[in-house]
Amino acid sequence: MAATLHQAVDNSSTTCHVFCSDPVYLDLVVFELWTKGLREEQVVYYKRNLLAKNTDSESELLLLLYRDTTDQYRLLGLLQEYLEQPCLLERQLVCQLSPPVLSYVVCRYYEFDDDVILELVSRKLSGRTRKDLDEVAECTGSLLGNCRRQYDNLRNIYTFLEEKSFETPVPHVIAEQYKIPLVLAERYTCLMFILYSKITLQSKKKAFFFRKLVDLEFSVALILLHWVNDCGDDLENRNGFSGDQYFQIESLELDKLDEEVSEKQEDEVADADEDDESDGEFYNLDILDIKGMRARSGSVTRPSVRKLGSNAAMELSPDLILQWRTIKNYFFVTRNSVDEAVKDILSHIQIRWPANTRYIFKKLRGTRFKNWFRYILTIGAGLGQAKELRDLFEDIEVSLCDPLHQIDLDSKCLSIVLEQVQKHMASHGFIVAQKLQDSWTTYFSVLSKILLKIY
Repeated sequence: MAATLHQAVDNSSTTCHVFCSDPVYLDLVVFELWTKGLREEQVVYYKRNLLAKNTDSESELLLLLYRDTTDQYRLLGLLQEYLEQPCLLERQLVCQLSPPVLSYVVCRYYEFDDDVILELVSRKLSGRTRKDLDEVAECTGSLLGNCRRQYDNLRNIYTFLEEKSFETPVPHVIAEQYKIPLVLAERYTCLMFILYSKITLQSKKKAFFFRKLVDLEFSVALILLHWVNDCGDDLENRNGFSGDQYFQIESLELDKLDEEVSEKQEDEVADADEDDESDGEFYNLDILDIKGMRARSGSVTRPSVRKLGSNAAMELSPDLILQWRTIKNYFFVTRNSVDEAVKDILSHIQIRWPANTRYIFKKLRGTRFKNWFRYILTIGAGLGQAKELRDLFEDIEVSLCDPLHQIDLDSKCLSIVLEQVQKHMASHGFIVAQKLQDSWTTYFSVLSKILLKIY
């Protein structure tokens, strides 16, 4: 490109060019590039490359693109304050946009990149995180402005919900306040739960427990649907979180874990250029139907279980935790109960174990499996403590996944193990009571799905 942009600007005259429109004209291509953090000069050369290569007046063309781009950036600078508060954007008179453009702009402004948002939520929303955005940009290959926009959006939404004490229904509150689709609001709800609970997402070696954000959202969606408190009588829409974008059929049946492993979905998160509806198609799961999955026990209060504060939409059910603790205490206190359970489970696992991997089954038997089973009971019983919930994914990785990785257990064999554990507990005399049976199924089914995702 013979002439440079700076030369074209320096050589330009002071003639004023004025363009007026009502509603205001917003170049959506420039807007997209602005949200990605590009500078005006970068946008000019991007737009220039879209045009014909050969031109007799390169300087004039660059100057025209530069003037248009700077004008658009000036407009976006005025709009940014209102984009951070979309409720005001509809009422402001500074630069009015047509309703379709307004909806599109707000939605695109609050969309996020999976790799960037995964880095941000793993670092929490501290002041130090904002200072370290350069590092986030380097890790993800994104521009600093793009990372800053996504950080500020996370921070603003979290602060707003915190001021509202995370009142229910959270997804609808987010969608109404920020004028974004409910599908996107539910994704933000998953992120808010992670931030609220301060859940650890990286190991001590700085490796993520989930390789993709969609797997993390899937796991958190299960927790929100089945472990978080009921807030109202509408159990089919508890806390306003439907989870429809993560599950076409909202169920959790361990008898079909083999099918999930063999037919594992490879769907990627929709590109930012696709329609908003595509954001909802993360998984096509026809697995999971738990009898009584949504059943909850009656009111029970004990000093040993953390009581709910005003942020009930983000708190695990104390009734469930109390029942999980009751089951754990039975096995740990009753003599030989763990040994008998392990023996029964292993005997059924052995029947279904693939013949070509018998040597792995021999490694699984004994103390290794006994300790693994004890950890399953312990993790659920401890979720009433904030620290245990914070370390949930880390505990699953270290206590449940690592021992099985050490013996090279594959996902298919793992699904056999999980299925037999569930079948044993379902037939165990101690938890024949419907309340305990439902609570155990609720716990172990969700835990199994998360375990398979991390594994």
